[in-house]
Amino acid sequence: MTVSGRQAEPSYCATCMPGLGEIAALEIRRRVPGVQILRIDPDCVFLQYPGPTDDLLALRTAEDICAYVGEIPDLPTGETGLATIKARVTEMDLEPALALHSGLHSPPNPPRFRVTATREGKHAYRSQDAAGAAGAAVVAQRGWPVDLTAHDLDIWLRIHEGSAWVGVRLSTDAMAGRAVITGIASLRPTVAHAMCLLSDPHAGELVLDPMCGTGTILVERAAAGPIPVLIGGDISPRALRETPISLNAADVYARLFRGDSGRMPFPAGTIDKIISNPPWGCRVGSHAKDRHLYPRFLDEMARVAKPGALLVLITAEKRLFLRCVELRPQLELLSTIRVNINGIEPSIYVLRRADD
Repeated sequence: MTVSGRQAEPSYCATCMPGLGEIAALEIRRRVPGVQILRIDPDCVFLQYPGPTDDLLALRTAEDICAYVGEIPDLPTGETGLATIKARVTEMDLEPALALHSGLHSPPNPPRFRVTATREGKHAYRSQDAAGAAGAAVVAQRGWPVDLTAHDLDIWLRIHEGSAWVGVRLSTDAMAGRAVITGIASLRPTVAHAMCLLSDPHAGELVLDPMCGTGTILVERAAAGPIPVLIGGDISPRALRETPISLNAADVYARLFRGDSGRMPFPAGTIDKIISNPPWGCRVGSHAKDRHLYPRFLDEMARVAKPGALLVLITAEKRLFLRCVELRPQLELLSTIRVNINGIEPSIYVLRRADD
């Protein structure tokens, strides 16, 4: 990996939901002064940072933080790939990554470890086979015991087509799974935070989520800074019982109302930003219901938004959504970001309310 004409290896890998790499890098640059970003992949940002690791663990678009160990740039996709993995991992120097991990978690000596492998692309071997090959290399090099459940050390092997990288996980499940309450259609906090960054946050602006559910977007917008005035609404009484729990746990204040997102209690042209996660027609609602909901919802968003206001919405109802936007000239589509969330591929849309 070449940076500014010289060879450099990243010290960390900040993983994110596939498609959010550029937004994760944006947050890293804003929140971590002194960071050097070396490479941005769709699902990972490779970086060097001389400061405390805790600064990286406080990131809100990242799913996990790993200490970088090394790469396998020419990994065969055929059966010989397993031998290549074992040989290359055997040669890798684990010491810098282990030092970062020990500074956070103080594992026993020797630590119990496991290898977690993931793959993208077609290979003649399974992820479990790749994990076994890498694990055999660590055992050969270190002699550590393997424990798949009660491990002290989680070594990651991330395979992308004909290459892979290896890291030691530093974060815990609490980093990405910070939501206090989750529902069947709750948005991942990391994705919600990415949406809030895309809204170009400013202090004092009036930010609305008219389908706030359990309040994830409201919480993440408060964390994205600068401080806004937050308004959340939902037609579901259960949602409005659960939202205050999420807000109180995060020490966030928002005005809440119960109402139909297609007919809201706001004068025209009063809202600065709208960030929301409407139903996708799968876990909540249906495509038939969305065909009636989306036109009303977008008409109302266009009505209450100020001229020039930004709308950041996420949905897997792509054709329906884009067709509705095309029929509403007062809404200008600025950008589309495709995301993969556990196998479901919604898109984040950034819209602008046209000037009157």
